[in-house]
Amino acid sequence: MGNFIFKISAALNGNCIFEHSLISYKQNFTIMKNQLITNYFLLLLLIGLLSGCTTDIDPNEEANNNLNGTWGVESFRVDGVEQMQFTLNSFEMEFRKEDEVSGETEWTIVDFLGQTTTTDGNYVIMDDGSRIELDGDELNLEINGDFLTIDGNVGGEFWEFDAERE
Repeated sequence: MGNFIFKISAALNGNCIFEHSLISYKQNFTIMKNQLITNYFLLLLLIGLLSGCTTDIDPNEEANNNLNGTWGVESFRVDGVEQMQFTLNSFEMEFRKEDEVSGETEWTIVDFLGQTTTTDGNYVIMDDGSRIELDGDELNLEINGDFLTIDGNVGGEFWEFDAERE
């Protein structure tokens, strides 16, 4: 590029104004090119930082977040025999998250005579959110949006709960 400027300058009998404008253009172009490259690398750095900051949540913690709240039991079966509307009028389970994977639970059961029984306990989520320990009993856990299924052996009987978030 230097030879080009010199040849143009010589051809114009040393017209310094034209030579100066070409040099200024070259300097401006170099500055703009450097700014563009710098901005490009800053953009790549920002994208890298943002994509590197993903928050991988533990599946047990995610299940505990989803479980937190009040659930109305629609079906409760013991060894395959439905208990709702035959022996129970209503059944409500409340789960209160205390830390990432555990919390307290309160079950309110109204029997067919209208008597209310409330049971408190603790729970722990485990096995990637697929199991729940309720006061020593380990049961299967499935949360699908606003629908909850818990099943497993409790005291020698197979219990199954189907509930919906209230």
